[in-house]
Amino acid sequence: MRTLFHEKNIPSDDFNQDDHIATTRKVVVAVEGAFFLMNMIVFLAVFYRLRNQTKKYTDKVNSTEPTESIQSMNEIPC
Repeated sequence: MRTLFHEKNIPSDDFNQDDHIATTRKVVVAVEGAFFLMNMIVFLAVFYRLRNQTKKYTDKVNSTEPTESIQSMNEIPC
């Protein structure tokens, strides 16, 4: 890195490596945070949709009248 700056006649003291590392870490943390939030939103959307589909299915099953075959299976033969 130093040779690159010396070739351009820029003193190496102008490039503060600690600030560069701190900025890089901040960017990495921000990108990871954004990725985490995006994954949580997708997870919640999928979970909510599956819950609604399951609820619709159970409501449909519970609202239907039992068929004759189910009623005959429930009867105890004498």
